[in-house]
Amino acid sequence: MTLKLILLSATLFFSSSKDKADNIILGNPCTNDHPFGSAVNCTCFEEDYGNNLARQKYDLYLPDGFTNRPIVIYIHGGGFTGGHKRKFMNPANNIAQVAAFLDAGYAVASLEYRLLNTSNETVGLRKCIQDCKDAIDDIRNLPSSYGIDPDRIALWGSSAGAGLAMLIAFEGNTQNRPYKAVWVY
Repeated sequence: MTLKLILLSATLFFSSSKDKADNIILGNPCTNDHPFGSAVNCTCFEEDYGNNLARQKYDLYLPDGFTNRPIVIYIHGGGFTGGHKRKFMNPANNIAQVAAFLDAGYAVASLEYRLLNTSNETVGLRKCIQDCKDAIDDIRNLPSSYGIDPDRIALWGSSAGAGLAMLIAFEGNTQNRPYKAVWVY
């Protein structure tokens, strides 16, 4: 019973409006190498959030026909020394999950962050955490024309990305706004 109540609460919290967004002016369209191709009905944009233009980027996937969308932010794995926002740990399952999120009206972002130089570097982990927080802040501050609700954010990560999602959630929120959910595997 408790699990059903939690799932119902989460469904109600994360439901989005089917209203069409008007006068949308958005950023840079993704290149054709995003992992979903034509399998997912969405619009993809690549956004910069920092000065390291090679690593401080995220892809933003917006479902067609929704406004006031909650957003699920994916943080990739790779042992903090590898990985990429467009390379999922388990591509078949992750692509199906993202497709389900988009079909339900959720926006999805996939973050890129600066990597550690070696697996023994511990001081550099702060830059990974800070990059993810900066990207989340950037997503929260997107213009309303993107149709994202900045107060309905869920974090999702795999491997090192799961660790980052949990560290960010437990360390505290950004812009004094709490995260509503953290999902890791």
